[in-house]
Amino acid sequence: MKTWRTQSTGLRQLVLALLVCVASDTAQAQEFVINNPLAADRFATLPADANFPEGIAANPATGDLFVGTFDVPPDGTGTNFILRFDRRGQVRAKLPLGPVPVTGLAFNPIDEKVYFARPAALFGLPSMVQRVPMDFDATTPVEDVVAITEVGAPPPRTEVTLDGQQIVTMFPDSVPAPNGLAFGRFRGESILAVTDSLQGALYIFQNPELAGPDCEQTTGCPQLIELMQVTEFASAAFPQLGINGVAILEGPEGELPQIFVTNTGDDRLLRLTADPTNPVVVVADSLEGADGIVPGPGNTLIVSMALGDELAVIDAGTGRILAELGEFRGIRRDGSPRGLLFPGSIVRVGNSIFANNLALPLSGNASEPELDVTTFTISRVRLPVRLPRLKAAP
Repeated sequence: MKTWRTQSTGLRQLVLALLVCVASDTAQAQEFVINNPLAADRFATLPADANFPEGIAANPATGDLFVGTFDVPPDGTGTNFILRFDRRGQVRAKLPLGPVPVTGLAFNPIDEKVYFARPAALFGLPSMVQRVPMDFDATTPVEDVVAITEVGAPPPRTEVTLDGQQIVTMFPDSVPAPNGLAFGRFRGESILAVTDSLQGALYIFQNPELAGPDCEQTTGCPQLIELMQVTEFASAAFPQLGINGVAILEGPEGELPQIFVTNTGDDRLLRLTADPTNPVVVVADSLEGADGIVPGPGNTLIVSMALGDELAVIDAGTGRILAELGEFRGIRRDGSPRGLLFPGSIVRVGNSIFANNLALPLSGNASEPELDVTTFTISRVRLPVRLPRLKAAP
């Protein structure tokens, strides 16, 4: 009887919502939605002059969120910021950065600073990873950490069609475009991984907190310990962005950590290996616009599908999708997206995933709901209490 009452109540709510939509001459359909327990709720609203939130990071000790913007012409105004939100979603600091956008963000617990990538080469300037203290304000100076150098074109890709013919894709020389950031540890030392979406490259620096104005004289500069460029990191598919998000899972003491990356154009989750003849393996395919990536509960990874407006919870061993969280549910009257719309970067704090609604129109086509967004937000998705368990392979 209890089960019947629960289902009946849900059915009555659905019927009432539909009746209200039909009965009202002025009602908009997207104003009436059925609650989805795995959907995303609005957590915070960006200031009116801060648009297109791209990178996001968190200080797990305080619950503060840090957000960078990708506000560039022709869609944006060309003014970018680093923002700090408290655990209740209130803006506590706004640092203006000028026309060069911010892509990936990461919080370093060692020096308690917020690191962020700046693809300034798009503006004819050196592309950099920079940082600010976690308690920054509107006047805090920005510190340079490392410059991202030019490495040339990624290797060409050869694929075979169903009838046995070859398709060869050649990639151009591109400017450095740092995107995703992630911190980890290897043999007791801190490391910072940086993805480059246009050059199809992954940089790994050691001890980034040692960066400073005098580091070249004191040999204390962050050391580049790995530069990897493989054809699997590049993409010629829409939106022509390759390697993007990155996550580092620490392995047993003394062993290499597991490093996972996404390829946005190829819709893939990839894992690096220690095999020089097969340095990258595909973990999962068909992840629409695979972007941000964070470790999930247990042996899972959570990947934001920027073009699919959802988050995928993926078994790291098999690549199986265990759950899909969030969804796009229309535009509110205030011009903000309901649910997820182009969730680029994500960060996990406890049992919650925070996602930026980048809402960036990519083609300007009338089919893009991003064109209607005038208020930019951060959404929160609660992780399900239980996830499906996969049966062991026979």
